[in-house]
Amino acid sequence: MVETQLIQTNSASHQRNANRVAQDEAELRELLKQAGVIQDEEAQEEEEQVAEAQPRSPKPSAEPVQAESSAKQKEEPKAEAQESDDSLSAEEKTFKQRYADIQRHMQKTADQHKEEIEKLKKQLEQLLRMSLYYLSQKTR
Repeated sequence: MVETQLIQTNSASHQRNANRVAQDEAELRELLKQAGVIQDEEAQEEEEQVAEAQPRSPKPSAEPVQAESSAKQKEEPKAEAQESDDSLSAEEKTFKQRYADIQRHMQKTADQHKEEIEKLKKQLEQLLRMSLYYLSQKTR
């Protein structure tokens, strides 16, 4: 069995990045508190988790941000879609939402094009009728 060890670097740039991550996370928690998304008890628990995680790894964790942004996006009203979305990661959820948005946009543009084609066909038919009528009147 291979055991992996966490290599910790103590360079100035890593410390600067770790400090920036901690500052950004604290700012995010404060904004979420102000917005009423999280309560103070949850914030304290998150602070404890962040404090425990920082000495081990200076890498930023973007997953809470992605989960929050995907929660703010529109959810489909279908119950089946919601049930299957529970098991998906935040990245998969945003992909699904974007895919649905693209499908809606493509359907909308296809419908607009169909309407425009129908409109042009009607105009062409009217012009043909008018020209045939004009020709029939002229030859008499």
